[in-house]
Amino acid sequence: MQKAQRIITQVETACVKDNQVLSLSVNRQDVERCARVVREYGLLTPPVVGNFPDGTRLVLSGECEFFALREMGGRSVEAVAVPVLEEQDSSRLSLFLASLRKSPNALSEGMLVAQLLNNVQKLLLKTLEV
Repeated sequence: MQKAQRIITQVETACVKDNQVLSLSVNRQDVERCARVVREYGLLTPPVVGNFPDGTRLVLSGECEFFALREMGGRSVEAVAVPVLEEQDSSRLSLFLASLRKSPNALSEGMLVAQLLNNVQKLLLKTLEV
C-alpha cells in the first residue's frame, strides 16, 4: 500500500457506498444513539471515506455516524478522504481503523481479516503463475 495523502473534504452522503462488512456491526439502537449525539454535540469524529480511482467512494470508518446523518437528512459531511488504489487496501484500512476503536465488532473484524487473507491468496496464486 502506497503512502496516502489525507485531507478533510466535504462529501455528499448520497455519493458514498455503505461498507457492507462494517454495517454488520451497526444496529438500530446504535444509529439512534449516534443521531442523538450528532444533534446534541455535532459530529465529534469525522468519518473516513476511501476514494477509488474510478470515482467510487466507500465508508472506511464511521459507518454508524454516516447512517445517522443520512437518516437525519444530512446531504453532506466533512470527512477524511483517503485515496484507495486497490480493494484490498480498503480492507486493510478498515481493519486498522476498527482496531483503533475501543471495542471493534468481532464479526466485522473477522470478515475484514478473511477478505485480506483471500486477497493474499489470490496474489500468491498470481505470482506462481508468472
